[in-house]
Amino acid sequence: MQLKNDQEDKQFKTLLSKSAFSSDVSDFSPVYYGSQIIFTSQKGGKIDPWTGKSFTNLYITDENKSNPVILDGNLNGKFHNGACTFMDNETMVFTRNNSKKGANSDYNLILAIATKVNEKWNFKQEMPFNSKDFSNGYPTYISSQKILIFSSDRPGGFGSMDLYYSKYYDGKWADPINFGSDVNTKGNEVFSTYDGTNLFFSSDGRPGYGGLDIFKASIMDANISTIENVGSTINSARDDFGLITKDNMQSGYFSSNTGGNGDKDNIWYFEKRKIQLPPQKILINGKVIDEFTKLPLKETSVVLKNTLNGEEFSIITKDDGRFSFEAISEQNYSLTGSKNGILTSSEIITKANTSDTYYFTLLHNDPRFSLEGFAIKTLDKKGVQGVSVICFNKTKNIEESIVTDENGFFKFQLDQNADYEISGTKDGYYTSVSEASTKGLNRSQTLYVKLF
Repeated sequence: MQLKNDQEDKQFKTLLSKSAFSSDVSDFSPVYYGSQIIFTSQKGGKIDPWTGKSFTNLYITDENKSNPVILDGNLNGKFHNGACTFMDNETMVFTRNNSKKGANSDYNLILAIATKVNEKWNFKQEMPFNSKDFSNGYPTYISSQKILIFSSDRPGGFGSMDLYYSKYYDGKWADPINFGSDVNTKGNEVFSTYDGTNLFFSSDGRPGYGGLDIFKASIMDANISTIENVGSTINSARDDFGLITKDNMQSGYFSSNTGGNGDKDNIWYFEKRKIQLPPQKILINGKVIDEFTKLPLKETSVVLKNTLNGEEFSIITKDDGRFSFEAISEQNYSLTGSKNGILTSSEIITKANTSDTYYFTLLHNDPRFSLEGFAIKTLDKKGVQGVSVICFNKTKNIEESIVTDENGFFKFQLDQNADYEISGTKDGYYTSVSEASTKGLNRSQTLYVKLF
């Protein structure tokens, strides 16, 4: 068993409000009945001489209306009547006081069946496993498993009120079976409900927030497992019980005596709503380095672009090549750099998350090429001064020229990814023609040629 982590679902907030049909007396244990709700209330019943308050009866109402009416028929007896469940639309199992005193001189609780005929709910029969000497009450029926779950303080249990179940087959109810010590405690396990998937019940014998807390559990083939507290958004320091929901805890109702001096139960409506959280800031850090030397590159322009709205942010790296951007979570970004007109590698960030760390290394490759050579005599291989050397860029169809020095030396800067033709002339004579290319080269280097 575990307490529910109240830090879960940070994007949602559970809102609580008193139901429209809550009154100035105790109202509790709602159940869905089609589009309506049937619940237990002290409205207008006869006075219980023991408590000085009205006996409880079952009422019916539309969810958002404040004028519930007592169930028609003879179901509501002269003592307390309440907490019910439905086997089908015309068959109800409900809780009421036994009309006979038990061995402890109390009017213990019993379970009874009522049927609906001509829009009237009439008492049909008591459950066969009732007794005047102990209580059975607070039922829920799971039609898919054909079991009735209820609470009882009958002998042989583990605490005050334990959860039991009785199987229904061939029109008969089997003897009740205790769910065991994995479910029941030394305290009370009461007010079970079922939403079609999960079993809910209240307990004051498990770790919780005080009084009766509501717990959720899985149930299959009459085996209860994975019991967890539904959390402090529902549970309070007082008694909380009788939770119902149609949409997996997105909304529903429960009973609680929180507020005031705790002497009155109210039916509360809860609804989980998504809240708009302020944008969460994240940091995107990194550095730019040369792809081959691994040295940091300064004065590189790094651009972070929000690919959802087109917004761009840019920064120039310092000597250490580092960059840092402050961005917003849940956005998509692209990250790239540029130096000397050459782009770095790039990165993509999808749905930036505050729980992630973003650090990127952008690789930059800006190879520089030079061409060096000599114009020499064919016979003695000595350098020739004053040769006009032409370097023709065949890729861009442009040329440069330079005159050799006293040693016949010349030098040109070459473009990336280009083919060249080199030739020379002096005094009307032409040298040989040489070829050079920077295509396919990705690291800076010097190319050499000789002209004869």
